[in-house]
Amino acid sequence: MDPLTALGLAAAVVQFVDFGVEIFHKSKEILHSASGASVENASIKTTTSDLQRLLEKIKNSQPHIPPGSDVPAEQVSLNSLVESCNELGDELVKLVRDVSAGPGAGKWKSLSAALSSV
Repeated sequence: MDPLTALGLAAAVVQFVDFGVEIFHKSKEILHSASGASVENASIKTTTSDLQRLLEKIKNSQPHIPPGSDVPAEQVSLNSLVESCNELGDELVKLVRDVSAGPGAGKWKSLSAALSSV
């Protein structure tokens, strides 16, 4: 085997082992967590929920404009931005929920969640 091929093979093996170790550590983290999610995913979920609460406050704090009157362009843009951010937040929370094992999950469920997360 020529040296370049051997180097490529060694790099592939190291990368595979690194990936396996990362899966193992994430699986262990998920297994021992109270929420059944990795610290990173739990943080994403918390931050997204906080952002959605702030978006709701922004939405509720806007002045009431009677029907038939002109709505300022800035308010239309802000409403559109709030709605888009809220939809993205819902999608992000759903994705995090999908890659979480759930509280009290076993080893296989935690491994599956780790693979999905990575």
